[in-house]
Order: sequence, then C-alpha cells, then structure tokens
Amino acid sequence: MSKEQDYLIPQENGEPTNESLEAEALSGKRSEWQHFTPEFVDTQTANLDTKRLLRQDSDTRQNKRATRLEQDHATVRIPSDLPIGVAFIGDTHIGSVFTNMPEVLRKIQTVKETPNMYAIFMGNIIDNAIPAQFPDNMLSNTMNPDKQVELAQRLIKDLDASHKVIAAVTSPCHEGWSWKKAGQDVNRLIYGYEGRQFPVMENGGELDIKVGKQTYKGALYHQTGPFNSNFNETHAVKQMHRLNLQMDKDFVAGAHNHVGAVEEVFEGTGRSRRKVTYIRTGSEKGTGDLHDPFVQGRSGKTGEPSGQTLELFPDKHDSMAELDFDTGVALHESVYIAGMVKKGKK
Repeated sequence: MSKEQDYLIPQENGEPTNESLEAEALSGKRSEWQHFTPEFVDTQTANLDTKRLLRQDSDTRQNKRATRLEQDHATVRIPSDLPIGVAFIGDTHIGSVFTNMPEVLRKIQTVKETPNMYAIFMGNIIDNAIPAQFPDNMLSNTMNPDKQVELAQRLIKDLDASHKVIAAVTSPCHEGWSWKKAGQDVNRLIYGYEGRQFPVMENGGELDIKVGKQTYKGALYHQTGPFNSNFNETHAVKQMHRLNLQMDKDFVAGAHNHVGAVEEVFEGTGRSRRKVTYIRTGSEKGTGDLHDPFVQGRSGKTGEPSGQTLELFPDKHDSMAELDFDTGVALHESVYIAGMVKKGKK
C-alpha cells in the first residue's frame, strides 16, 4: 500500500463507517443472530430468618442473665449483738511495682485476725497491665497477669473462708481491660471460684448490711461518674447519692481515683434527717517508697492509703467512720470491748 493510500477516508479504504454500521443495525440483520442467555445455577441470596434471629437474641440475653457474676442488689445479715467494723479495701493493684504489697498483706491479715471486722473489696485488686490496653504498662508489673489473678484469688478466698468478706465490687478498668480487649472476664477468674459466700456487686450496686436489729443501706462504686473534684474528694459519691440513689443510703463508697477521704454529714431535714457517710477508698499503689507516676502526673500527688473503716452498731442506728485504717481498727476494738463489758454487766 502506498503512503497516499494510508490516508484514504474509511469508505475509500474499504472499512465500514459509523453511518453504515448504524444503517445495518437498523435494518435488523444483527437482531436475527442467536443470543445465549446465561443460566446461574448456584447464586446465593441473603435470606434473613427473623424468627430465628429473635430467638438468638432472646437466648443470648437469657444466657447472660444466667451466667452473670455481678448483682445490682444484695443483703448481708450479721447476727451480732456487738458492733461490727467494715474495712473498705480498693485499688491494691497487686502486681504493680509501685504497689505497697506488705501493706496490702498486713491490712488483709489484720481484718482476718480482728473479731467482728470485715472487708469489702472495691475493685482494681490487680494491676493487669495488658499490652493491648497500654503497650508499655507491662514494664511496671512484677508478675504476669495470670499470676496476679491467682494471687488475688488466694488472698480473697482465704479471707472468705474465715467469713470475713462482706462484698466486692467489680471494675471496668484494669480487671475489665481483658474483657474489653479479648473477651476474657478477669473478675470471674478472681471471684468465680466454687464456694464463694459473699456477693459480687456491679458498679453502683446497692448493699444492705443487717447488724442485730439494724439495717444499714449502702451503695458501692468503683468508678463514680463525671463528678470528681480535686478540691472536694467526696463530691463524686455525694452527687451519685443525690442524682441516682434517691438519697436513702446510710453510706456511699467509691474508689478508682486513689484518694482516701471520709465525710459524715446530715442529709435532709426534720423527720427526714439522716446521718450519711461518704467514703473514697484510697489505694495501695504509690503509698510506699515508690510513688505512682501516673496518678502523680494527673493530680499532682501519689496514691493515698486504702482501708477506710465504718463502724456499725446493732442496737441503735448509728455509725462511726475513720479515714486511717489503724485508727479505725483501734476504734472498732474499743467499742467491741465496751459492748462485751456492757453485756457482762447485764
């Protein structure tokens, strides 16, 4: 083909033009060609069985209720005609290098050895610094989380065997991190042992303690909502009482912030006046020679000691609270002995 022929227009070159193709299509010649329709022999479609899905929803909720560890309300009866002392022990953070472990053991042992003295565990019993939550936190743990769980359970189980534990409250942090990241319930690993006697409360669970003829109504929180104040350490539990608990409790205790505080006030007026004790339960993380840098960085001070106590009387509706654990134990022993003497005179 010559160079001149390379530049011929299509019809002169023997090629069909757009016009000729359109005319051929309109003439019907191509419509006479045979066209094969595909057959789809195994195409899947979504077929949602709503009845089955609703049964699954119902079964899951029923299983959740049936296997639930925590409860929102519990009653503990102590048939004593002598006063009892309750030590609130929280945020021990077993396994952290910053935890004052000798003090944790001493306070638990003191409760065990003191007549009519009991413990309530307020959550964050272990540090459980799993890398999935904070990648560098494991560097400050003295033992792996599985050993923390086992040690904590043995300490609590031993105290429970002596009938010395009134209740425990679970924590959505530290113990709760494993559930959040991997679906492993560490609270169940600690408290789910066979033969446990005391109730395990959810965050904000309501606990009634019956002593002799008296009933004391309380509420237990690990975390206390958005009401924490650096200037008033009991403000959060007061607000939880006022906003969520109908102001009908004799004591409200909270933990989590590693501050220790006790305040006794009158709430209400006239016939509705009642004495209420507000407690923040401190920590044992950072209370020894090693300060807790995390808390110190947030609030400007390291952790404050746990073990605040509440004395409850069986024959009159009255209580006495102490900020310091050892002072609270001494107070309990004095009123306990006084009660024994009084009974002896009768």
